[in-house]
Amino acid sequence: SNHELSDAVVYDDDWLLHHSNQDLMPYYRTFGSLEDGLHMDGNCQNASTSYPNREAYPCFYDQVTYGMAANSLDTQVPTLPVHIDVDKQQEPDVRQKQKPIELHATVTVRGLTAGQSYALYRYTGYNSFPSQVFDHDYDRKVHFVAADVEWTYKDAEPFLSDGAVYYIAVLDEAETIQV
Repeated sequence: SNHELSDAVVYDDDWLLHHSNQDLMPYYRTFGSLEDGLHMDGNCQNASTSYPNREAYPCFYDQVTYGMAANSLDTQVPTLPVHIDVDKQQEPDVRQKQKPIELHATVTVRGLTAGQSYALYRYTGYNSFPSQVFDHDYDRKVHFVAADVEWTYKDAEPFLSDGAVYYIAVLDEAETIQV
């Protein structure tokens, strides 16, 4: 999104990533291109009803639509809001034997208190992060002292586009190292 992630408004230029279990492909659409009327003769008039194109272009009835979004991990201790941006927006199709590419993350932590010590943990793999004791089995831990309500970190270590990397930020009781 080009808007604050804490803003609950859905904007036409916000992006949606959806996945089809039929062709196992990710699809990207702006929210402004999803809605149409009952007869689907607006945004969706050229949508195909045949495989595989129907998965690539879903249409939502503009009078009522239901959905859900995941906005946090299920942790048993308080964490801070973390936003991750990557340096490339296009990824290869690894299911079509294209090689994964390296991505670099820029991590923004929000909800900080100036002068307070924090730790940012990086975990690799979807089963890698714990739910309550974060100070083990991590790939990297970065200590920082907040100068403001937000802190940004450019991770120099890349990860592959066919993998998963998670960042968790928490208050840090350990000795702080300024970065």
